[in-house]
Amino acid sequence: NQTSPFFKNFLGGPQVQAFEKAFAKYVGVKYAVSMANGTLALNAAYTALDLHPPEGTDKPSEIICSPWTFVATASEIVRAGYRPVFADVEVGNGALSAQAAREAITPRTGAIVLMHPLGSMCSRHSFEPVSEMEGLPLFVEDSCQALRRGIECWGDIACFSFQQTKSAQTGEGGTAVTNDKEAYDRLCYLRNMGLKYGPFKERFKNMVATNLRLTEIQAVIGLYALKGYDKVVKHQLMLGEIIKESMEESTWLFPQEPWTENGYIFAGKLNPSIPNSETVLTRANFLKKVKRWNQGIPGRVIGGGYSELVYELPAFRHFARACPVAEMWRDHAVWFDIRQMSVDEVKSISREIERFK
Repeated sequence: NQTSPFFKNFLGGPQVQAFEKAFAKYVGVKYAVSMANGTLALNAAYTALDLHPPEGTDKPSEIICSPWTFVATASEIVRAGYRPVFADVEVGNGALSAQAAREAITPRTGAIVLMHPLGSMCSRHSFEPVSEMEGLPLFVEDSCQALRRGIECWGDIACFSFQQTKSAQTGEGGTAVTNDKEAYDRLCYLRNMGLKYGPFKERFKNMVATNLRLTEIQAVIGLYALKGYDKVVKHQLMLGEIIKESMEESTWLFPQEPWTENGYIFAGKLNPSIPNSETVLTRANFLKKVKRWNQGIPGRVIGGGYSELVYELPAFRHFARACPVAEMWRDHAVWFDIRQMSVDEVKSISREIERFK
């Protein structure tokens, strides 16, 4: 009857353990550790890396990440005791650029975060040369927007979110996954007040653990959400294809490439100067034209996504470095969160897009 029986079992109650087992199987990894939310999963992942700067410096280790992301990708780097280093993104999908990441590597670089924006994946192939560099950095995948079956874990640790805007949700909740037993032990230690209760208190005594636990109730909801998630993804991708088809001949809105793999949110890039026209179509102008689609629906069906890059937020301005492609995405992205709409409503939005051709 207990909703969070971790004090009786270091690995949690039966529902938490069942959810972690099912989740690991779903994404195709050996180990999954549930957390209170995706933000804390990222914090645990960064902390579990246990990075140390080169001898002779008292400055923290660095972790390279994208600035075109939800703030948690970077905020948890700082809260884990490291320094975020922002690198530019790809023109096609807004994911971290392997070339930009490579140019940002210094002797203090300890890790790189591969954030998969809106379910569009970072190119693992492009990062392989980076991973093969001498003194290679570790990799954390911010997969909070990228859950799908068989995604596996290319990095050392990957993190997922079940927050209320996600297509599989527990209200709040997250999971960190890995194929490495040492990383799994560290994540378990960090999640459950390891210094006091855990079997690793001597082994990981340099790490301060805290309470990141998921409840039994959330785990039950997560199991239910996971069972129906394939159907949700299939439906979302079907809706997205309707939107994508309307962009294919467009001269003013281009789809994110590669396209989202799970239909979380569908993104396009605005071309503000329409060819063969004197019209300048600003994003604000376009969003004003289509604002009726947001009426009566919680959240925004059509919006501009991240209005600021992370390094433009007051707490991160001293970490700022020029990322012009990320700034382009900030200014010209259009997000279609159409999961709450019917097929007919999505087709109507698609016709609205086609009118601008």
